[in-house]
Amino acid sequence: MEKPRSIGLLCRGWDPDVGGIESHTLGMARSLIAAGLRVEVLCTGRDPKRTDYGVGDWIIGGIRVRRMNLPSVGPRSLDAFDIDARADARVREWLLHTQPDLVHVHHLSGFGSGALAEIERCGLESIVSLHDYWTLCPRGQMFSADAEACARVEPAICSECIGLTWPDVESTPELVLQRIDRTRRALGRAGLLIVPSLAAGEVLRGAGFGGLEFTCVPNGIDGVGLAKSVSHHRAGRTAGKRLGVIGAVQPSKGVLELARALLDVDDEELVLDVHGSLDDYHGSTAYADALLDLAAKNGRIRLHGPFRTADLSRVLASIDALAAPSRWEEVFGLSAREARAVGLPVLAARRAGLAEWEDVGGVTYVAGTSQEEWVQALSSLDFQPTVPENLTSVETMVDQLRAMYEAVWLKSVPRLA
Repeated sequence: MEKPRSIGLLCRGWDPDVGGIESHTLGMARSLIAAGLRVEVLCTGRDPKRTDYGVGDWIIGGIRVRRMNLPSVGPRSLDAFDIDARADARVREWLLHTQPDLVHVHHLSGFGSGALAEIERCGLESIVSLHDYWTLCPRGQMFSADAEACARVEPAICSECIGLTWPDVESTPELVLQRIDRTRRALGRAGLLIVPSLAAGEVLRGAGFGGLEFTCVPNGIDGVGLAKSVSHHRAGRTAGKRLGVIGAVQPSKGVLELARALLDVDDEELVLDVHGSLDDYHGSTAYADALLDLAAKNGRIRLHGPFRTADLSRVLASIDALAAPSRWEEVFGLSAREARAVGLPVLAARRAGLAEWEDVGGVTYVAGTSQEEWVQALSSLDFQPTVPENLTSVETMVDQLRAMYEAVWLKSVPRLA
């Protein structure tokens, strides 16, 4: 019997880590296995008990997962974000051990763009999904240290911003240009570049990757199963004006600004439930601390912390509407789509991937970032449930990916020993 095709997934993290990318890749992996493919995972992790670049192997939900421990000391040069011989060695060891037929890269952070060269050296094809802008901006979101969204790579401005974020990292305009050229060439090694929204591809091209081609494959959502589970959890709960935010609390997400606007609305029934981690943002906890202080002074701001992917339906059932007040150019906007899949109204910033819903019912947009605009939108927000949106399912997404895998496999060359 011919062995099943094997897909290697290179990821930033993996279950039980929380986050949109982690949730997306886990659902994708399960559907690939259900379709008869074998899945192997190499991801990063942080474990103070393990040595730098040390690896550990686990079977998680029937999926073989290898974690590479991130170094305890961060990069000391801009080159080191992408050029890391020890990470390259771990990628190569994993490839030779697991022998995948193709590698689907979901994030290069922690590995560096050299991982794509290692995949090529092993005679394998790669597909890269770009879930943020890390290949253009080492901060990941093209959102500056001064809390401003960036439209494009500006070497002098980027160099200064990198210096503010990582004072020990040498950064000059010339080094910024070199990194863009290096990552552009690395992405050129991939058989296919995938983005989850058309808008994300436009941002990438306009920001510094002109000439690269991007294929849009929307992230899949188990809308039917999610809606059924949410309905079960919601049974018997009285509707109100509980506005939810799902995701990490950081300046690019605009949660603090939303909370301040909400408190300016004279409506004691209107409350904000924040479900997400309050970690540091590139080493600073000032933003999360400000939200913690606000919540401590006013009971209308309620912080619930992070939750496991399996608890998503419970969280969605506990709110009456969802807000996505992003201040960066959102690549997709997963939580907003999950909310629409179960009929929750959505209040969203008109940003990149979020703005592609211009004609979708149940979505209210706020064009600007001023507190007055958000106060006005919050004051008039309709919390009544709407008809759930029919979104791309995980199965449909995986069918699209499998067709792309097959096309790329046809170009594969014999692997190295």
